[in-house]
Amino acid sequence: MTRSVKHRFQDTTPPPSAVAAYVDSLRAKVLALAAACEASDELAWEHVITTYRPILYRAAAVLTGSQAAGRQLADTLWSELYGVGHTRASLAADGSRRSLLGYFYSRSTLAT
Repeated sequence: MTRSVKHRFQDTTPPPSAVAAYVDSLRAKVLALAAACEASDELAWEHVITTYRPILYRAAAVLTGSQAAGRQLADTLWSELYGVGHTRASLAADGSRRSLLGYFYSRSTLAT
């Protein structure tokens, strides 16, 4: 949650009421789930995959217009989320791999 608050307010010092309102707007359970996945928690990953894989496959099929292409797109996204992808976004400054879940601040759901 601290990372999300820092991201939201950047280099400013907001009043406590603004921080409290922001934290209240977060989906704390989903943020905790994403953080657990980013930390390589196997049970968290199992939950995410079981819950969100069908949603991602359907959305990718709609975007690509084909089940096969949708599945390929979705599988590429899963590799990026897991931190083994090959895009610039999944590379840390030191060249190591990182999960795209590091960009998740719980302002939306994991499904989006």
